[in-house]
Amino acid sequence: TIYQCNRFRDDPPWLKRGGALLEIMSSTSANKIDAFDPFVFSELDFDPFGVNASLCVGSSIQHDDDASKKDPQQPSPPPAPPRKPVATTATATPPTQPIQQLPPKIIVRVNIHEEVSTSIEADEKVCRASIEGTIQAQVHSSNATKNAPFLLCLKEPSTNNTAFKFDDNFASEILSNFVDRQEEERRRRETATLAKLTIPKGEIGTVKIADYTAQCEIKNLPFLVQSRIKFDENICHIALQIRSNLANKGELEDFTIAVAVPQQVKPETVKVTKGAGKWDSLKRIIKWNVDCLPKGASMLFSADAELIMSVNKVDGLLPHFPIIVRCRSKLDQVSKMKIDAVAIDDHPATFMLDTVSSVRILHRVS
Repeated sequence: TIYQCNRFRDDPPWLKRGGALLEIMSSTSANKIDAFDPFVFSELDFDPFGVNASLCVGSSIQHDDDASKKDPQQPSPPPAPPRKPVATTATATPPTQPIQQLPPKIIVRVNIHEEVSTSIEADEKVCRASIEGTIQAQVHSSNATKNAPFLLCLKEPSTNNTAFKFDDNFASEILSNFVDRQEEERRRRETATLAKLTIPKGEIGTVKIADYTAQCEIKNLPFLVQSRIKFDENICHIALQIRSNLANKGELEDFTIAVAVPQQVKPETVKVTKGAGKWDSLKRIIKWNVDCLPKGASMLFSADAELIMSVNKVDGLLPHFPIIVRCRSKLDQVSKMKIDAVAIDDHPATFMLDTVSSVRILHRVS
């Protein structure tokens, strides 16, 4: 039996519970409580700090002050609805798309060298040319493993009659005499040859792609030769002018100008009057050497000689002085051939073409 003490009604809850416990302990004799009974304390619901006595296990006592604090007119709050368990689902990551690689960047350096032999009559304006050329290429690709194959397009005037011979190790001709049909005007006067180039990654330097030959007529050479022969009875005056073309890309180098002296001239009377020339009596040649001639510049050469007999006594045939000019250029070419690099459908790439031309000319004026 639990004894409640009403005299502690006005005391705090924890003090009232403590007083009730003291009453029980004082009124209960020693023979009635032989041992400590834990259920007695659970029934008392001892909570001196007012945490929550009603939540104690085994508590069945309603305290009056707890009931007095409740408002009978105020309805009790409805019980909270049970919390639904939140389903934790793993966030689905979108599928990764493959990264599209950019096409490789290929730098193609093409070297064109031509050996040109031209000839012209003294009274003509168009010279005949025979061209022997060589095409070399060097490839640098951004792809570290291999060089992509590509097409080399060789465009030239249709009147050149150019024949190509490709190196089977690196190039193969796939279409020749291809006519550019995009423009009607160009279609009549320009043809193209396509060659597939496959240069291995191990080839670091330049490789030979093709040789070509062409026969054509050229109106404007990298230089212009003008000559004038004047006879004054038995005295002959020889004058030459060499002028570099303004349209040249670079300067002309290693000039050699040679004038052949005919048999009608006395060899001991030949004298160079202008330019640092030399007379070779054994070869019967007057020769001038010039290291460099800038584009647009000109040079003058002259020499005098005495004829064996007077011009008036020559049977209608004047002495003839053939002229030979030889020079070279590191940036020019005689043929009008153009080169372009084109990607193959199966091997897309971005190209940067660098073309360097060089030529050596042997020009004869008869």
